[in-house]
Amino acid sequence: MTPTLSYTGVLQTNATGGPHQVWSYAGQLAAGLDFNLEKSLKVRGMSVYVGASWGTGSDMSGFLHSLFPVNSIYGPNYYLGEMYLQQILLDKKLTLVGGRLGAANTLATLPVFANYVNYGINPTPYSLGANDISFFGPPVGTEWGALALYDATPLIQVSAGLFNTNPHSANGEDHGADFALQQGNKGALVVGQVSFFPHQIEQDEGRQSEYSIGFLSDNNSFPDLSGNNNNGGGYWGVFVQGQEQICQPDGPGTARGLTVWASWAYNSKPVVSPIPVFWGAGASYEGLLPARKKDVISAGWIYGRVSSSIPSTTAEQVFELNYNLRIGRFLVFTPDFQYIWKPGGYNVPGAAVAGIQARVTF
Repeated sequence: MTPTLSYTGVLQTNATGGPHQVWSYAGQLAAGLDFNLEKSLKVRGMSVYVGASWGTGSDMSGFLHSLFPVNSIYGPNYYLGEMYLQQILLDKKLTLVGGRLGAANTLATLPVFANYVNYGINPTPYSLGANDISFFGPPVGTEWGALALYDATPLIQVSAGLFNTNPHSANGEDHGADFALQQGNKGALVVGQVSFFPHQIEQDEGRQSEYSIGFLSDNNSFPDLSGNNNNGGGYWGVFVQGQEQICQPDGPGTARGLTVWASWAYNSKPVVSPIPVFWGAGASYEGLLPARKKDVISAGWIYGRVSSSIPSTTAEQVFELNYNLRIGRFLVFTPDFQYIWKPGGYNVPGAAVAGIQARVTF
């Protein structure tokens, strides 16, 4: 049995923008237990995972009416998280997962995204969950689902997931314990992804480079954003993203250096999708200061075009600049600055958000 426990807190203020200046703090305590069942059940590669979280604090994003949340940890109250059975087969080439899952915890993500504070980047392109809450991971909610990851070759991994579409479950009803399959919903969210690892999957795990292309579709009914009180049916969408380490001053295969990344997502039906088009790009440099080889400085830009069915809107853009100060293996401080153009996609003054995030892993 392997326990995990971490606490992340972020203190932020709007230097400009919003009705007036406020200070906002959000915190999240996350815990998990991973049970290795190889010895007890004599099944090689089988394990069970259970997670939970407890969130506190206030919502700076809601105060600013920003489309992209300025942090990824706001989720007040306590929630049961992912719960799943995992089986690894075929000499670790195939991983099967079933239970209560969050698609965003595994699909459409890149390692470099973890360097950012804004929820628009970390952990996935935000539009995928904003358009379909069933895609989001905890906190706050999860869905019944099944996921398979197969290493087709040492360089190519194929992933596919099938997830329920219960909005109450996705919203964390009953503190994440709403296990009903249908409560006014129908159909399923289907996600497929092909990833290319130029430096091999097991040896590099995407630390130096990873490229993914994916497809998703949901045949549930979604509300019409034009305000006609009609259901607009389902949708399909695609996403493309990648990261590449383009500079390694300590030589090939080393972590120190510059990594650039880009992402794009598209949804086929703007009438039911708040953010039908998403773009993102950025760069992270690990070990810019020779005396601080584990620290990471990152800059990123994201763009979300708001649905034409929402009147008087265009697009919101966010720029983020931060510095991950790593102290030992367990503590990271992240001074962070973000600037938001046209919060919510409306023609209103922009907002500058400054703050610091701290994360401790016990």
